[in-house]
Amino acid sequence: MGLQITYYFTADLRIFVPLLIDIKSANARIPHLKLFDLKSTLSEKDTLLTLLAAARSKAHINGIVARIGNDAERLQALMDIFLGNDPKMAEYAAWVVGTIGVQQPQLLEPWYPDMVDLLSSHTVHGALKRNTLRIFQDLTIPDTLLDACTDACFKLLGNPFEAIAVRAFSITVLEHICKRVPELWPELRLVLEEHTPHGSAAFRNRASKVLRKMPT
Repeated sequence: MGLQITYYFTADLRIFVPLLIDIKSANARIPHLKLFDLKSTLSEKDTLLTLLAAARSKAHINGIVARIGNDAERLQALMDIFLGNDPKMAEYAAWVVGTIGVQQPQLLEPWYPDMVDLLSSHTVHGALKRNTLRIFQDLTIPDTLLDACTDACFKLLGNPFEAIAVRAFSITVLEHICKRVPELWPELRLVLEEHTPHGSAAFRNRASKVLRKMPT
């Protein structure tokens, strides 16, 4: 019999129980078990670490997002992991941060400076950059961060070794920045024209759309 540990949570993810189930039985029924409340024994950060390590499906991520909600302590725990020294857990946290940032970007505003800084890091996992830019592409970047964000995005865009999604999101962020700082349009045009012929289909598609909309 093929067995694996599967984790189940209540709707708000405050209740946790590991179950050993038969993965070959498509109709396996989950027995009624006494559930274990993680909140009673673990800190918010340790609870979140456990949840992040348990699974990485979209449904699971959305459940973690719902659990965090607007709770300041849980949000701080998430960002401590995202910006922390454990690269694997930071990677796991990135999807949650990206989802929260798209849904409620104002919640992450205190961490915008740190998120801009990580865009220039050569050591963080690409998921951190990708999800940060996923948030920033729909934001009006604060004036105090505009120069640093612009510089980081131009470097990411011009680096053919960066992930496709990171470079594609950088295009959109820079497009919005150029609308505020029109003198940057020529630089963006030069970079896009240089890299578009050798880019992926997704890169070429996004770059060509921006190039067509650029002021002449």
